Amino acid sequence: EEKPEERDGWYEVALGYQIRATNDLVLVADLVRSQEPMEHEEINLVEFGARYRVTPFVVGAAGVGFGIGDESPDVRLTLGFQWEF
Repeated sequence: EEKPEERDGWYEVALGYQIRATNDLVLVADLVRSQEPMEHEEINLVEFGARYRVTPFVVGAAGVGFGIGDESPDVRLTLGFQWEF
């Protein structure tokens, strides 16, 4: 059920950079701006992370983001797992 203060639509934009540290490790940095579903709520984050190839078919990822501004979370942790088949 849609609440009266919810947006009809919202966006998320990210600008990032990655660099290959080794054949198996990629370092990532990005800046994210997103609107939340509720009106007048925007999030700004600067994030740093890494992707590591465990096997030719499995990649693990981890990152930490730090909020910019009052509405942004102080810290956001991200974990990821990719399995190619």
